[in-house]
Amino acid sequence: MTPPEVVEQILNIRKEYQLGPLRIKYYLERYHGIDISESTIYRVLRANGVNHLPCFPSKANGQIW
Repeated sequence: MTPPEVVEQILNIRKEYQLGPLRIKYYLERYHGIDISESTIYRVLRANGVNHLPCFPSKANGQIW
């Protein structure tokens, strides 16, 4: 079971930086010294309903330069 403090950090990082599970893993390792697997992060995100990043429109918009 993932500690509640770690779950809270995962959700805060996702909300603030819009990172995926792999980048959240690297962020937690680098800045917080927390070693957690990418799949565990994905499970936490999915359990809290934030497993999909928001869609952004394409920068190209079909235009030819």
